[in-house]
Amino acid sequence: MSPARLRRLRHPAPWVADLIIVLVLAGPVIGVALGPDGHGLLTVALSLAALLSILARRHHPLAALTVAAAAGAVDPDAAPGLVPALVILYTIASRRPWPAPAPLAVAVVAASAVGELVSAHPERVSNALGGAVECAAAVALGLYVGARRAFIEALRDRADRADRERELLADRAVVQERVRIAQELHDVVAH
Repeated sequence: MSPARLRRLRHPAPWVADLIIVLVLAGPVIGVALGPDGHGLLTVALSLAALLSILARRHHPLAALTVAAAAGAVDPDAAPGLVPALVILYTIASRRPWPAPAPLAVAVVAASAVGELVSAHPERVSNALGGAVECAAAVALGLYVGARRAFIEALRDRADRADRERELLADRAVVQERVRIAQELHDVVAH
């Protein structure tokens, strides 16, 4: 296998990674939506909308998060556990400064809590608390990955600057040596 093909397999394009995430999540999410509880077509449609919003998370993160959170608020059984919203929250937290994802996580938790409370099941209140913990974990993981990515990028920049500085110092040493040799030749010829 060629090195270029191996590189592509190790680092797929972002849209391929998003498609893989959607396909991996589609089984459990749609499986629960079609499960033995007899959820309707609305639940399946909302689950699909929430899943497909993951594909837009890189270019339109706020719109994607709105779709995923709204799907969970309209029907708490759609996209169980707000998994697509958690994936999108992670993406936002990993790419933006830390204050940005906090109000978004609160909005997702609020939408989830409203959906859970409207459903009027007693166990749904604990689900809302679990959703808050899940959102906090997604944001925390995203912030950690974003900070780690920024740290590694800063180290790379620092290493590049050190390499350029080392090359400049080597060039300067070569020029100084040439000047010294030229002065010695001039002194020898002058005598």
